[in-house]
Amino acid sequence: TELRRELFNALQNLIRKDPDINELGFLVSTEQTPNPNSVPSPFSQYFFLYEHKLGLTYKSLPLLCSFAKELLLRLNQAVDVSFVSDVAEFLNQSSRTLVFIISDHYVAWNVRKKLILSGHLNLRDELKFVDLIFTKHPKSSEAWSHRRWVILQLSTCSNISEFLQHEIEICESSSERYKRNYYAWSYRTFLLTFGIDGHIRRELKLTEKWMENHVTDNSALHFRRALLKNLESEKDIYALIEAEFHFLNRTMEFYKEIGNELFWIHRRFLIQFWVDLKNREDSRFLQMIFDRENEEEISVLNELERAMVMSKTDQKRQAVNYGAWILSWIFGYLKKGNEDGQLSKSHLL
Repeated sequence: TELRRELFNALQNLIRKDPDINELGFLVSTEQTPNPNSVPSPFSQYFFLYEHKLGLTYKSLPLLCSFAKELLLRLNQAVDVSFVSDVAEFLNQSSRTLVFIISDHYVAWNVRKKLILSGHLNLRDELKFVDLIFTKHPKSSEAWSHRRWVILQLSTCSNISEFLQHEIEICESSSERYKRNYYAWSYRTFLLTFGIDGHIRRELKLTEKWMENHVTDNSALHFRRALLKNLESEKDIYALIEAEFHFLNRTMEFYKEIGNELFWIHRRFLIQFWVDLKNREDSRFLQMIFDRENEEEISVLNELERAMVMSKTDQKRQAVNYGAWILSWIFGYLKKGNEDGQLSKSHLL
């Protein structure tokens, strides 16, 4: 018990000594690290600190975790933190230590919310703290949920556009650390709800560059679909859809030797999205789409032709599946148009 308390206090002293710690990691040992350790003996065998980088050895984790958990639960149940500053600081320290190690410890995050609401923690400082957590735990669902809560609190008293660029950078760095980071991209989708001018169109450009280097990131493609849906009432939505097809064509051509089913699925979304928008605008769309003189027909036929051409490449399986989907989609709309009386016999033929 004494060692646990000493390690806990030593860790808090390190954080006070360097309040600008910006990276967290776990170490097997501190003995063979390439850089000098600024942690004094005897705690240098448990912790490593160098240029704002904090390392915790694996042997320290169970000791810190058990002590912090006991302290947090005991104080949280016994005392109202809104009146006792000393207790609030111990709750801050214990909850911080716990989420260093167990980033999805929802009780610890809830305690931190209580400390914020009682005025013992600052919202901006809390964002910085969550930044630190993401350097070790980039896919922590509770950490992302807590960050969303903090941003919502900030939005009531600050201009959220001040934080937007940093929030995007945090999403990108977390997605780099953990590939296909669903939670990071979900949080990025949440940021769209603030309706900041020009934000959605900037995100289209940013994520296009991202996808060129992260072609297997399905979460990023889902995000691009959310962007397009948010722009569906814009006058240039069809130009944006066409630009998305051009982006897909370029990327699929570049990676044609390896293939990527995600892009074929994205093409399905674009076709369906385009059709739904057109059909919403003009009830005669089902008939117009099959008229030879109508330009809109070209998009559907081009997609079918692309599937036929790509079926002769290394992406045969994906192309055949896409072509079959296009045909089933056409037959489905023919059937619907026939039932509604929108299509003539010549169209059905």
